[in-house]
Amino acid sequence: MVETKSFSKLTADIDENEFDDAVGIGISELLDILSISKGAYEQLMKGGDTSAVKNASIIQRILSQAGGTSNMIEFW
Repeated sequence: MVETKSFSKLTADIDENEFDDAVGIGISELLDILSISKGAYEQLMKGGDTSAVKNASIIQRILSQAGGTSNMIEFW
């Protein structure tokens, strides 16, 4: 992901949002490759318990390895 973003072509007329999309890596993109769903991350961050994010990541990874579907894991 970093390599792809590093080689993006930029033009002089690019605006801030286009620049961010072209070269920035946001939390939503990171969550696509991490072992925690975006929904779980958002819920846990609302609660303010940072250790819960790690625990949810472990639980979701185990559910996935056990053959749980995406819907099942998201419902958890």
